Amino acid sequence: MNRYVIYTSDKCTYCNKAKKLLQSEDISYDERSLNNEVYKKFLVDNGYKTVPQIWNHRGEHIGGYSELRQFFIRTIWEGKEKDL
Repeated sequence: MNRYVIYTSDKCTYCNKAKKLLQSEDISYDERSLNNEVYKKFLVDNGYKTVPQIWNHRGEHIGGYSELRQFFIRTIWEGKEKDL
């Protein structure tokens, strides 16, 4: 996996915030909408109940928007908050 993967749904505020955060760091991602039953089944079968659900380029599950932000603070932003 060489891109981030983000599972989203329509009208999801945190999904939009997560996509904006990825875009702000020029990180490419594959968006997988829950309008597709295959993607919805994957999340349900693996116990995920909310979106967004995000995996990094190494295939490691990050979590949702808040976890993505914390991940960036620990890695990309080197311990500093960043306003968007």
